[in-house]
Amino acid sequence: MCKKFYYLFFCLLSCISYAKNTDVSNAAFTSLLDQSFPLKPQQIEAFKSAKASQEKAISADDSDATSRIISAQVDPAKRKHAPVVRVGVSGATVVVVTDQEGNIWPIEQYVSANSAIHVTTVKDSGSLILQSSKPYIKTNLTIVLKGLDVPVPITLISGQKTWDDMDYIRIQALSPQAKLARIGDVKTAPDYLVALLSGVPPQNAQPLSLSGSMDNNTRLWAYQGHYILLTDAILLSPEWISRANNKVVNTMHAYELPQANVLLLNNHGKTEQVTVEDKGDV
Repeated sequence: MCKKFYYLFFCLLSCISYAKNTDVSNAAFTSLLDQSFPLKPQQIEAFKSAKASQEKAISADDSDATSRIISAQVDPAKRKHAPVVRVGVSGATVVVVTDQEGNIWPIEQYVSANSAIHVTTVKDSGSLILQSSKPYIKTNLTIVLKGLDVPVPITLISGQKTWDDMDYIRIQALSPQAKLARIGDVKTAPDYLVALLSGVPPQNAQPLSLSGSMDNNTRLWAYQGHYILLTDAILLSPEWISRANNKVVNTMHAYELPQANVLLLNNHGKTEQVTVEDKGDV
């Protein structure tokens, strides 16, 4: 009888000990889970959703991109300030350099004053690709154009609400390509246009009245069913039929053009509209 009692007592102690050990093990396991994974599944989902919203807000770009045509003077007497390019941070800014007639002007080299604005160019092209690594930078870029003795400075700023995705910088001078084209124009232009460069209109040409011209260097005649124009500006519209130019920058140009009520001119970087008041008897 005693033996049975001791046996039962021993079994009871063993069960109690096993239960205690099991409780300790379960508690340790639960503690390990809490330490390794302190968040509940619902909390993890909420965290992931909040993180995604945060990243979306940070990466959102509320700035506006635009394109512009910017005039740049190479004559120090006429230049008030360097052209300003608003460089993108979230996107790249393309700068295309042209002469006063819109011909691409190849860039030979450039010097950037701040490495935070990355500059890329294609050899012998007239294009630059700019991108700023951080906002609120103001610096300058100096470019050397093929055949132009004077370097062209450009001011660069970043972090603006409105930035430039593409700018055309129009240099108020003629590129080597345009100068060669002008020589060809003089050789192939009608004789009366070449004579008009000296201020001598063709016989029977009828002078016409103009309004809107800023100076007296623009004159127009009706001749043989067309207009002929003498000006120190560049004719933008309508498209000319033939043209004669001398070889010196910013002097007189002679155009033959279709009859039109309005002429659009680039007068040393300023766009002007000239109206034909008296069409005459053509």
